[in-house]
Amino acid sequence: SLPQATGNIIEVPMRSWEKRVFNGKGTFTDTQPFGITLNSCLAGTYANNPSWNYFKGNNANIRLDGAKGSTIINADGGILGLNSSSTAKGVAVQVLKQDGTPLPLGVDVPVAQVQDGVTNLQFGARYIQTSTAATGPQPGAANATANFTITYK
Repeated sequence: SLPQATGNIIEVPMRSWEKRVFNGKGTFTDTQPFGITLNSCLAGTYANNPSWNYFKGNNANIRLDGAKGSTIINADGGILGLNSSSTAKGVAVQVLKQDGTPLPLGVDVPVAQVQDGVTNLQFGARYIQTSTAATGPQPGAANATANFTITYK
């Protein structure tokens, strides 16, 4: 289960960044860590852990899909476009796995083996320049919105 919260909303403070942080398409800001806590997990092992234990390796999986105007710009690169309330141009949000590699979007991705009790899923997010314009990204509000689905496989 997820912690009780209004709609299980997880806000990731992305900080404010100066335009000079970006030096061309694909440059990015520092990563901002965030997590999702799963409660009351059952790892699902049998007594004596027999070789046929089909619970071995059960993972919590996450799927992120764009919402509120945010669209997937690069699924394999974990790049999600800004939502419809944003005013910035030429930047997007890149979502990362705990190891710092991009989290693929729009597909189920195994992120952690489920532990008995609490399982913490750790991620990161950063702004990434998508503009090729010589003037770089245009400042403004830069927010992305995603719906997440957690599955147990």
